[in-house]
Amino acid sequence: MFLMSVPLVRDFIALFPETLEFREGMRRKPFWKAVAGFVLSYLVIATFFYEVWFHLLITHVRHHGELFADIGIFVPALFCLAAFLPLLSAQARRLHDARLSGWWMLLWLIPYLGWLVLLVLFLLPSRAPLRPGT
Repeated sequence: MFLMSVPLVRDFIALFPETLEFREGMRRKPFWKAVAGFVLSYLVIATFFYEVWFHLLITHVRHHGELFADIGIFVPALFCLAAFLPLLSAQARRLHDARLSGWWMLLWLIPYLGWLVLLVLFLLPSRAPLRPGT
């Protein structure tokens, strides 16, 4: 598959085995490479299903147009749903690497300002882990 040969996409796919790992840290560079891999994968899938799929198949099969249009919207949405938990886990691990609580992710619920704050928090450098007794 074409997408699997792209290094950023491989970094994104590497998130899936660690989907349920919320406690450890994730360095800044692997986090942003995985996010870029998700965005790139989504753009390729969405472009194919919104544009190519829609224009090639709808123009040739008019009587099944609604079914094909629904598939063109459903597949990219299904991709985002499948990527939700691995990306959520990566965000929590990125915050933990900066020695912040994963609860900061609740800022996603505050439009614009919360998103901007989270973006800044994800850009924070990694910090050394706390030593026992400090």
